[in-house]
Amino acid sequence: REGHSLHEIIDGDEPLRPIIDFDLLVEALNAITPKLSSGQAKNLLCRAFRDTCLEIFPEWDKETMSIAESSDEKKISLHVLTFGMRLPNIAKVSAFTELVRKKLPAGLQKKGIIDNIANIGSFKSFSLRILGTPKYDKKTDKHVRIKKVIRPKDGSIFDFMIRPPNDDSRVIDSPLLVVPESEVNRCSKENNDTSSETTQADFDFVESLLGENGIEGYTLSFPSDNIPDLFPLTRNSPSHCPICDREHESDNGYILRNKKTYRFYCYCANHEREPGTRNPSVKLTISETALQREQKLPSPTKLDRSKISDPND
Repeated sequence: REGHSLHEIIDGDEPLRPIIDFDLLVEALNAITPKLSSGQAKNLLCRAFRDTCLEIFPEWDKETMSIAESSDEKKISLHVLTFGMRLPNIAKVSAFTELVRKKLPAGLQKKGIIDNIANIGSFKSFSLRILGTPKYDKKTDKHVRIKKVIRPKDGSIFDFMIRPPNDDSRVIDSPLLVVPESEVNRCSKENNDTSSETTQADFDFVESLLGENGIEGYTLSFPSDNIPDLFPLTRNSPSHCPICDREHESDNGYILRNKKTYRFYCYCANHEREPGTRNPSVKLTISETALQREQKLPSPTKLDRSKISDPND
């Protein structure tokens, strides 16, 4: 609706369109050397996106590239995607984003300019503002920077969505879309000797941990079957991130459970970490009240014998 921020919520690991979320403060643009105009920065991004699409799918039609803008005098903000193909999952979109980033000049590769909203991992969920709607500024309680069409001028709203209904575009995979092993896979391997089925009591306990530790601005979800120890956190309002020590407006997070330990992770911090280091996290501490609730949770029960029936029975 006009005057309200509407978002497309992406959850689950079905095929989706590659998307680049580009945010560049004019102040940061002016500090880049050699100098770039705003038009040059936009063109470089779109060319990098085009070239990456052609690398992974030589038959890709460049006329299927969609560009939406919500810039103002202080910030260049673009969403670039294509309705001419889809990628198999969110992790592949993350790898696609990194291919685009590497094609940009060094000054445009800096942290925070291209927001890898997909990140690495099939568990990711995120949202994207719908075309024609403004961004809500919590500080001023105003709606600003309406998302407008750049191309195609005659496109429908579905051409600017990541996972629109009834999308039959071709799903493309490529050996160029390399997905590194995630932090979650490492943690899941450590926990493979216990039952990780999540009950409503588990969910309520994790929700209480968020409140106890001042983690706000997220909607908590149940873990997926394939990653049973990861609780997705989908951003629903701006809030302060204890890892990045700044306010986030769109970055999501997650909680990892390792036996009786719970840690909070931020996707933005994961992306900005130094190469070769682990994803930064915050251990969620338990107050006495929360601890009492946690102690009431059922403990995993190990079987005394193999699940295979005794042939002598």
